[in-house]
Amino acid sequence: MQDMNFSLLELTLPTAEQNLALDEVLLRMLAAGEIPPTLRLWELPYPAVIVGRGNKLGLNVDYDTCRAERVPVIRRMSGGGTVLLGPGCLLFSLLVPFEEHPGITESIKMILSRIGDCLQQRLEGEHTIELAGISDLTIGGLKFSGNSQRWNKSCCLHHGTILYDFPLEQVARLLTKPEREPDYRSGRTHLEFMTNLPLPSAEIRSAFLQEWSAGTHEFNLPLEEVEILAQQKYQDTDWTESR
Repeated sequence: MQDMNFSLLELTLPTAEQNLALDEVLLRMLAAGEIPPTLRLWELPYPAVIVGRGNKLGLNVDYDTCRAERVPVIRRMSGGGTVLLGPGCLLFSLLVPFEEHPGITESIKMILSRIGDCLQQRLEGEHTIELAGISDLTIGGLKFSGNSQRWNKSCCLHHGTILYDFPLEQVARLLTKPEREPDYRSGRTHLEFMTNLPLPSAEIRSAFLQEWSAGTHEFNLPLEEVEILAQQKYQDTDWTESR
């Protein structure tokens, strides 16, 4: 993975459901050898709650407030915790082939170490980025990035968030105290636990492109397949409310 060159896909589809479906389709395409290692960058233009595959809605989401504010709640295919996306939160998806499955813990550590290092080089002052819990990046013990993975054979979809100008009060309003939390959180509320990375979006994007040697590539994306998957799975309330 260290010597791989990645193809860059900067694409945000109109809906949160379509964007989750695109990640799933890209993983299938990578496993089938239809696309090269890929870095996708995107940012949702409106707030949406994205629930981890194994999360229970009632223990993570203030569903009544989300409905009142017309904030969609959608379940993704990967694990990890529930997150709120929207403007000021940069999303990245890494589609990575491995010769052998290194294990989820090890692969998360490998990827987040590189992300932390490339962002650290752009920071000034006393800010120090650290890996905390299973899959978080922090500054001063405050989380600015959450991450999760999904595997297909020896191919990995690693996707995550980078908060850089996000209205954190929305998180406190729309999400409840999580059902599971890392030890380092120590019972803190959302506002006590989270922060924005003090870098502009352009700097974060530049750091990712440099670290992953990401260059332009002509993608032939099956957008019809993406739309069908979005409708049949990610827009399906039975899928979202399955736990």
